[in-house]
Amino acid sequence: CATCFLEDFNQEGLDEPALQRLLGQLRQADAVFVSLTGGEIFTRPDALDLIAAVNANDLIPEVKTNGIAITPAMIASIARMRLLDLQVSMYECEDGWSALTKTKHPFSRLLVTIQDLQAAGVPVTVSVLVGKHNIDRLPQYHERLAAAGINNVFYSPYLTQNRLGNTDILAYRLSAQELDQKLRPFLEARGALRHPKPYRGCGKH
Repeated sequence: CATCFLEDFNQEGLDEPALQRLLGQLRQADAVFVSLTGGEIFTRPDALDLIAAVNANDLIPEVKTNGIAITPAMIASIARMRLLDLQVSMYECEDGWSALTKTKHPFSRLLVTIQDLQAAGVPVTVSVLVGKHNIDRLPQYHERLAAAGINNVFYSPYLTQNRLGNTDILAYRLSAQELDQKLRPFLEARGALRHPKPYRGCGKH
């Protein structure tokens, strides 16, 4: 994806012995959660083994994925694992080309995958990446996801440059005006934005 945080897709990543050492160090440091992301975690042939290794070290993984590579057989394996959350990124609300990722986005297939994950008891969250490319279509996302029985959704306007400093994606970042006049009303209308309320007498002794 053009939005990828990684600057180089030729690296193979850590091998299994290095990952096992790292997980052992995290366990010794009394870590609880481990976030597995990418790139795309499921491009690794050993992705399921990696998640299982996190569990074997008494750690709880949170997995972030675009969901495209997840198959029914993988869902059955994932359902047997202990996860904090499996977060599926969503860039468009229909099948076709994504202006943000510069790739084809299989929206219909993703819906089925998410439904199958939910049916298998996997804790799933859908993360809709919000930018100038889709800020005016958020109600469509909400309606189509809700119609599919997918309600654990959050809308994230968090767009960052990659590790080499490529700023192309920042052209899609919402302005302060768009955040206030478009995203905020959308979230408020759906009860998804809670305004903090100060405690009475807070800060007084």
